[in-house]
Amino acid sequence: ANVKNLSGPILSEDMNFTVLLGKEIWFQSFEFTQLHRQGRWDITPLHQALSQKQFSALILMFDLEEDISKKASGQRFLPETVALMKDNYDLVAQEGYYWIYYPKR
Repeated sequence: ANVKNLSGPILSEDMNFTVLLGKEIWFQSFEFTQLHRQGRWDITPLHQALSQKQFSALILMFDLEEDISKKASGQRFLPETVALMKDNYDLVAQEGYYWIYYPKR
């Protein structure tokens, strides 16, 4: 309920969650990360958006404190992307399968 009322874009690992909130899908984590790994997409705009805290929330299926290298989420996000999330966002809640992060103040 709290995330739905946030203004601005959210970054969600689960596209169904994003659509159910009535939010725009800004980034499809698996597809775009794989395109970047193939040299077919520049990840710089995403990294800039994370650095500038442009997302009102991150909705992830993992805790930023855990090692995701051997999990499905590790295929969805580069280690550099996760580091930027960790540097710029704080955990505010864990609801079911989701970890919710808001920009650091």
